[in-house]
Amino acid sequence: SPETRSQIETMIVKRKHKYTLNSFVLYRRNPIRSIVTNHVMIPVNSTTSSKPVIQLNISDTRKGTENDLIDPVNYTAEISNPHDFEFTINENQTCKNDVFLLVYVYTAPGNFARRMAIRSTWGNTTSYNKPDKNVKVIFLLGKTTETLQSKIRAESLLFKDIIQENFVDSYRNLTYKGVMGLKWVGKYCPNATFALKVDDDVFVNIFSLVKYLEKSNSNKVIYGHMWPLGSKRPVIRDKKNKWYVSREEFPMDFFPQYATGMAYVISGSAVKTLYDTSLHLKFVSMEDFYITGRVAKSVNVTLHNMHGFLFSPSVEHFFKQKKEQTEIIQNNNWKFAFSGSNNMTSLNILWDKLISEQNM
Repeated sequence: SPETRSQIETMIVKRKHKYTLNSFVLYRRNPIRSIVTNHVMIPVNSTTSSKPVIQLNISDTRKGTENDLIDPVNYTAEISNPHDFEFTINENQTCKNDVFLLVYVYTAPGNFARRMAIRSTWGNTTSYNKPDKNVKVIFLLGKTTETLQSKIRAESLLFKDIIQENFVDSYRNLTYKGVMGLKWVGKYCPNATFALKVDDDVFVNIFSLVKYLEKSNSNKVIYGHMWPLGSKRPVIRDKKNKWYVSREEFPMDFFPQYATGMAYVISGSAVKTLYDTSLHLKFVSMEDFYITGRVAKSVNVTLHNMHGFLFSPSVEHFFKQKKEQTEIIQNNNWKFAFSGSNNMTSLNILWDKLISEQNM
């Protein structure tokens, strides 16, 4: 009603703090006062705004129990998680032509052997690119020592597939790398139909994946191995554990559903929205949960479980089980991706088998 609206506006003008009032979340923002209600940010008596309104799914902020998996996303109208890093190495012409699948690989600066393994096997796009199904592969890195940096510059000049930003490259900074990937794809490859995020120790059956995506929905969806499925995934509070998450970052005891970070596919139409929204959502050091759980959920991006993204069999296991190896390849049961290896001999044998299979 007009009276209620007037009371709300008075509250916003008088105080600077965020309020929670039933289904409302109120903010004071200069020069525009806003109300977030029914998951939409609505300007109140505003004049002009230079930024588009972001559709949001604002979650309850109460502390959860074992039976409560709601993520308190803590969206703020002001930018609370700025990604103000700069590209120190960039290949902004990678997507000058239409791209069906842009693959961006998380890699540590010193992992030269893993990058070469990818370039010579499943990342060798000359083996499978088609005019209407163009695939591009890039590698994402953060800042490193000057000794390594000189080698990376040389590698970049040779292969022209390195993208680097000036945050410190470390495991705890993987979320920065995730936001970096969204930022780069949204800005320099905006017409990509799909974007595949993958770790540098994962082997991808690019043939099967492209065939699957050709028939898939490309509108605001993330494909990957989702968990938890049927059971809850506890948040690890042990500071010695690599997956440690503090209560300040994430207060719940169990994670809501998200895609495991080994590999996942984002529809191109969702990438820029995910990046823009990440700037307003509280940072969490677990990249896969942050990108595909917290940020994706806040803008209603659908999570679609794909059984073909596997932690195992690893490449080593794959080559120890000769009978299983034949059955997996013949029946195409291993699908899209599984844990990789630095063993170039094994990777090359597997890649040659896949190539010969395509030519049969």
